[in-house]
Amino acid sequence: MTGAERSRYAHKLVDADLAAEAARARALAAEAGKEGDGKAGRLAAIARDRLALIAREGQERATLAGALDDGSSAAEFAASLRALAPAQLRAQPTDGVRGLAVRRERDRRAALVQDQQAAREAARLKEVKASYAAYLAQNPDFARPEEKLLEAVRLDAAKAAVGTANARLASAHTPQERAQARADVKLAEEAVRTEYARQAVVATQGPPVLDRRELNAYALVLQGVAPAMVRVERTRLAAELKAATTGAIRGTQTEVAWTRARLAIADAAVGRLAPPAPVAPVLAPPKSTGAAVWKEPGVFAWNVQNFPAQVAIAKMKAQGIKWIALQITDGTTINPNTEKALSEGYIAQLRAAGIQVGFWGVNRNNPEEEAKVVAEQVKKYGADFYIADAEAEYKYTSPSGAWDPEALGRSKRFIAAFRQELPDLPSALSSYGRTDLADLDWKAWQDAGFDWLPQSYLNEFPIYDPALCVEAAVKNGWPRDRVHPTLGLWGGGQDRLVAADEYVASLRKAGSTGFSSYLAEQMSDADWAGLGKAIAEGGLASP
Repeated sequence: MTGAERSRYAHKLVDADLAAEAARARALAAEAGKEGDGKAGRLAAIARDRLALIAREGQERATLAGALDDGSSAAEFAASLRALAPAQLRAQPTDGVRGLAVRRERDRRAALVQDQQAAREAARLKEVKASYAAYLAQNPDFARPEEKLLEAVRLDAAKAAVGTANARLASAHTPQERAQARADVKLAEEAVRTEYARQAVVATQGPPVLDRRELNAYALVLQGVAPAMVRVERTRLAAELKAATTGAIRGTQTEVAWTRARLAIADAAVGRLAPPAPVAPVLAPPKSTGAAVWKEPGVFAWNVQNFPAQVAIAKMKAQGIKWIALQITDGTTINPNTEKALSEGYIAQLRAAGIQVGFWGVNRNNPEEEAKVVAEQVKKYGADFYIADAEAEYKYTSPSGAWDPEALGRSKRFIAAFRQELPDLPSALSSYGRTDLADLDWKAWQDAGFDWLPQSYLNEFPIYDPALCVEAAVKNGWPRDRVHPTLGLWGGGQDRLVAADEYVASLRKAGSTGFSSYLAEQMSDADWAGLGKAIAEGGLASP
């Protein structure tokens, strides 16, 4: 803790339950024992500082509960200090019990000033966010990846300015130079907080934008690495991701996105090396039970606030798109953007135009509870269908490279809980595009009547070409008429920008019927037109 942080923390402990604070600090210390070396050191240092302050606070409170050297009450003397003007407080003694009371009063006043400054800064940043959000709403380009990239550049520039200002402070010689340098540091740090606030706003418009050239280069490097080293790299990335997403100290959204992207690349590389999961082989394709909706063209939406009903109707009707899937949950958390749109009659408006509306949700590690939340939302709003997005948390090969039977078993657990509530709802599975490279319990989904919507994101990795994804699924036991690729059309991926026309060419090779695209709110006009032209020409979906 800095000196200012210690002052504020000690001030807040005056009215706090010291035993409860100590318990929280000990819990933080215990958490440090579960983290990696670097992170554990930071957590342990925080816990030590807090415990030391709590011990000192307890001793000082006990001292002030006694008497002064003249027999008068130390507590009454401490209370009398609050009425003194700053100059009078500075004139008070600084030794003995009286000095302790004076120092605590000074700390109390300093903490109050800090709290007032923090409140003003919080209000300023709230206004920054509101102003930036209004600007984005008035400018249709805000959803483009370039806007996120520009904000990242501005944040990097602001961080660099802080470093420059601190360097000037370190080299200042005169009091005037130091005063000016401190003012510059203060302004530079304020600018960084401003850019972080703006980044938080623009981040809600879609996933972080990553440099696909750098990630492509990383993938090429892994191709030339020995299998054992690939597994070591994957284990390292898994540990890095855990450190960035758990515990008291976490990485930024962009740092987490970079680590997830690299882990996905390493995951694909290791997937080619891993032995098959202990799942019974599919001896014969199960009977086709797919619903008609999956053989029609559709789209996914993540932030439906950027794809309002009237815009959706106009674009989808013009190009022959028959259904839209709105993200309803991530684990057990309901997407607030979707919830708002639904409360405003989104489904009724699209249905009136002849468009089917369903939900999709991200599967995490609590299958039964997540299925319950999904079922509640489906029943509440009358969704036409549901798509389960089961990825890393459902793979037999864990992100660390170790085999994870519990994760493999989550498919059956989710399906059982889901079908108990919604036995006849048209449903599909979305996940890694290649069933031959990702070891989920595919058969459990097949047998439960889920169609397969492989994430055929050619813009992410060449291995996810739609035709390759379909062939892999058929070899794994999926009937071809229950495989319907999802195309990556959100303005670019980790590998390159792939236009709708290139996806369409691959779809025609695949020989499947029905497809979808991700994401509706970020597709370009050219991609909408390309899909519409392909649908009109026929052969890719049910008429």
